[in-house]
Amino acid sequence: MDDVTVQTSPRPEPEPLLNMDQYGTALMIIAILTTVPSLFGLASNILNICVFSRMRLSHTVTISCFALSISDLGTVVALLMLNVNVVFIVLDLKTGIHIDVDPQTILMLTGDVMEVFLIISTLFTCQLAITRSMCVLLPLRFKEYFTPRKTIVILCLLTVPCFTHLAIYTQVEIIGIKIADNSTRAVLTFRNTYKLATLIFDVLRGPVIILGSEIIVTTCISFMIYSLRRNMTFWMKTKQAGHVNAPHTDIKHDSNAVGGSGLAGTLPKNTSGRKKSSMNATVAVREMQVIAQVTLIATIFVIFKLPIVALLILRYVDRNFILNGLYRKTLVVMSGVRVVFEALSASVNIFVYYRYNTKYRITLRQFLRLKAAEA
Repeated sequence: MDDVTVQTSPRPEPEPLLNMDQYGTALMIIAILTTVPSLFGLASNILNICVFSRMRLSHTVTISCFALSISDLGTVVALLMLNVNVVFIVLDLKTGIHIDVDPQTILMLTGDVMEVFLIISTLFTCQLAITRSMCVLLPLRFKEYFTPRKTIVILCLLTVPCFTHLAIYTQVEIIGIKIADNSTRAVLTFRNTYKLATLIFDVLRGPVIILGSEIIVTTCISFMIYSLRRNMTFWMKTKQAGHVNAPHTDIKHDSNAVGGSGLAGTLPKNTSGRKKSSMNATVAVREMQVIAQVTLIATIFVIFKLPIVALLILRYVDRNFILNGLYRKTLVVMSGVRVVFEALSASVNIFVYYRYNTKYRITLRQFLRLKAAEA
């Protein structure tokens, strides 16, 4: 600790809503609640990446889901690192065991990494919803506008700027502060450029990206639900006319998206007009499966983002709910509840893929059988 400047730690004003014991207990409960879905998300997203990589990454929805699994994996890894830091903070609060580095400092670093991956997942989900909505609105021009190569370029363009936020840590320095037992602890101190960059990032992350994506994705969900109802009506009319056999809810293969293409049932060998109607019905059922998959992913995203939307609104309504404000501990606990929802959001997409994507389901079973045989 000889290479740092020693300062005296300022005494913040006590918070009226939570005392230190309640604060530590709440943090530990949140860490436990976050760890379980994070561990499941770690396994499920690694499995998703392995399965999607064994599938042909030649279609837009497949590529988007593959990229979303990678960003979700980064999110749950950062969440697990965050929980380790929370354990050190609780030990610091409840037992008085101090380490040489302030755990709040490490928490800030891992929290920023988590926020970067959360923003990437937000942008990827938004891109996925917009892409499928454009397929509904522009069915004839969709393949021309949204090619796999363009999808990869768009995903890269969305990813790279997000990581530039971490460059602001070039504007921090380590100092030493004296704590209760007269020992010295290393903490980060921030220059004015860091504070300005963080302010800009918070504005972009909050009102622009998070609230904007909620509005955009909700609008896309409305379009996709309308398309589902329209396609269901068309299929029911075709079925009543006797032009197509009743299909199963599964789909065998999809040449256009992750959900599969083709009807589980067989098409009757009929006249050319009836064959055309059957093919149209096949397209309708196939499209319903793909749209249903994306709609469910988007709906999960919107629901699990509601806590951070409420938190953002609260911060703008009452300025005491900021990190240096009067209710800073309550803000951290509320942010922890939001993190639990983020962990769930980053972990459950495997169920959507397994339910609506027959090719994913078949590839997953083959992959697991292969690994079991190797073991």
